[in-house]
Parts: sequence; C-alpha cells; structure tokens
Amino acid sequence: VQNRDEANDLAQEVLIKVTRVGAPGAEGRGGFPTAGWIYRVAANHCLDHLRREKRLRGQAERYAAEFRGGAPPGGV
Repeated sequence: VQNRDEANDLAQEVLIKVTRVGAPGAEGRGGFPTAGWIYRVAANHCLDHLRREKRLRGQAERYAAEFRGGAPPGGV
C-alpha cells in the first residue's frame, strides 16, 4: 500500500479477522491457524482493500470531472 499507517491498519484488521474467524477445521483442537492460512487471509484482505481503493479513486475522479463540467478521465 506504500503507506506505513495504512499497512499497520491492514495488519490489525487481518489479526482481528484471523482471531475472530479462526482457521477452518481447528474447532475444538485449541490450535492456532496455520501460517499458510493466515497468509491467504492477509493477502486476500489486502487485495480487496486495493480493489476498493481503486474503485473509490475512479469514482472520485468521475465526480470531480462532472463538477468541473468536463468529461471523466478515460472517456467513461
């Protein structure tokens, strides 16, 4: 994400998600989720965040173009 504060927020969100949801198949065993599972949760969470940011950035650009009275960037 190229921003330390944003990266820290994402890491905290992943930790909350991992502890709240737990690993699949770990019920009753008292074990902590595997590193591979945590990695997938973190990767998917960050990718979702980047997709959401890209979508919101595009919306903001379209609204700004409308406000200025011009065509939106990329002709969309």
